[in-house]
Amino acid sequence: MLKEEFGWTTHGEGWLYQEIKTIYKAAYDILGYANRTVRSGAGLGWMGKYLGDVKFFHNPIERYFPKNFAPVGNTVYLLSDWSNDPRGPANVLAHELGHVVDNRSAHGTAVWIGGGFGDDLAIKMGSSQEEVGSTYPRFTNYSGGISPTNAWVGDDDSDPYRWVRYGNRSTADYFGHAFSFAIYNPSGAPVGVVDAMNSIVFGN
Repeated sequence: MLKEEFGWTTHGEGWLYQEIKTIYKAAYDILGYANRTVRSGAGLGWMGKYLGDVKFFHNPIERYFPKNFAPVGNTVYLLSDWSNDPRGPANVLAHELGHVVDNRSAHGTAVWIGGGFGDDLAIKMGSSQEEVGSTYPRFTNYSGGISPTNAWVGDDDSDPYRWVRYGNRSTADYFGHAFSFAIYNPSGAPVGVVDAMNSIVFGN
């Protein structure tokens, strides 16, 4: 059903029913959001362009890199226990799919070298072109000129995941959070972030 309706496929062994069910639900959550947001209401067409043919793998280097990540193009690597993530599997999945959207908006490697929607959003929220254009800030505690007003602020500094504040780590993660929160928790995003993302991603 994932492949027939969205072109999404899972690769490798060990996938659980609950994982596939969560991915399938996320696809329809994103489609619903896109249908409400795209000017023409053609959400499926938008998904075909930016989220078509997504390939899901269980993280092949989980032992050495215990993270969920979407490195290039339309590929998403998920930890073996991602569907039990206390941050909420839907949030985690939407964040990683936000990276796919970012990658697809440019040259397939926007999360690493920029040039996509993530850079556009950072600039719209207060970063300068020079700050966003540098590769280095994508990998370490990115401040990027985002003002405290527009940054992601965690509710609990003792939270080991620092899930919300993680969005300040890089331009890519700032965008990944914006995409996830727009779908699942728009009121939890900094003021103006969701509207700015919609204007960039959906042309609104």
